[in-house]
Amino acid sequence: MPLVNDKGMTTYREVNRYLDTAVMLAKETGDLAVYNYVIKVLSTQKMSERAKVLAVRRIEHLAYLYPYLIPLLDQYVCRLRIFFLIHYSLA
Repeated sequence: MPLVNDKGMTTYREVNRYLDTAVMLAKETGDLAVYNYVIKVLSTQKMSERAKVLAVRRIEHLAYLYPYLIPLLDQYVCRLRIFFLIHYSLA
C-alpha cells in the first residue's frame, strides 16, 4: 500500500513508486492481476492533486495497453477522472 504523508495523503512520489512497482511485478511474474489490485487500492487513497492526476494518467495508459482493465475504470477510477477533468479541463 502506498505511504501517506503527515497530512494523511498519498503523494505524487508514492503513487509513482507504487505504480512502478506494480509494473515491475507484473513483468516479473507474468500475472496482470497486479494491476487490478493496484487500481482498487489507489481508488481508496486520499491523494494530493498531483498524485490524482498521475494516477489517472497512468491507469488510463495501462487500460490502453490492457483493455480488460476498462471495466475497472468505471468502477474505481471515475471519481479520479472527474476530478482530473474539472481541475485540468482535459478530455
